[in-house]
Amino acid sequence: MDGSNTLQPPCSLRSRAVPHDGVEGARLMAARLSVAEGRKLGIKVPGSNKYGAKKCTIDGIRFDSQAEGEYYAQLKIRERKGEISGLAIHKKYDLTVNGDKIGSYKPDFCFWDHIADRFRCIDVKGVVPRGFSRTQKLMKVLYQITVEVAK
Repeated sequence: MDGSNTLQPPCSLRSRAVPHDGVEGARLMAARLSVAEGRKLGIKVPGSNKYGAKKCTIDGIRFDSQAEGEYYAQLKIRERKGEISGLAIHKKYDLTVNGDKIGSYKPDFCFWDHIADRFRCIDVKGVVPRGFSRTQKLMKVLYQITVEVAK
């Protein structure tokens, strides 16, 4: 076979001669995939988000998605206007039941809303993951806080 009729893979390939099972000159192929190529093949790519969210940094604070960053920017405007106060970002709440810590939860934003005259916890989600309602219920029972989802 002269190689002219072979299909070329969509990714770049590296190869090096490695003895394999005692056969001298056998080759192992290591594929290099882009994140997009890996997703198309259904491969979990390290460092990527399964929902396609892109991280961003605003005011030196790292957010898991651009939507979360935009929501933060809106809250900062409301804070300057005096509509909200006590803005906490990724405040950690321990989820303890009967003295046993079962986990922890960090809502994206917690603050006092002067217009609604109540404490609010907001989690920005493009897709609400399975099991999130359990976290919401635990926060309600343990801390009397209703976690709201903003999209």
